[in-house]
Amino acid sequence: MIWRVRSSAPAVPLDAGLTALAQVATAQAALPLEDLCRTLADAHLGDGRDDIAVLALRTPPAGPTHGTPVTHSRAR
Repeated sequence: MIWRVRSSAPAVPLDAGLTALAQVATAQAALPLEDLCRTLADAHLGDGRDDIAVLALRTPPAGPTHGTPVTHSRAR
């Protein structure tokens, strides 16, 4: 899901903006992707001079792997 919007917030240093974006994303991570993208875009974390694009994706949760591990050996 990609949203592209124009931001209008006051200028902030890049590191501060990325930190703020990460905080919003972490706090809202359980939202459906469309809602998460809209929330991130609506947070207005830019300086108002640039467009922003939000790309969000879900990764499978970490956990035990399924099936038998594959081992490789040379036949002798």
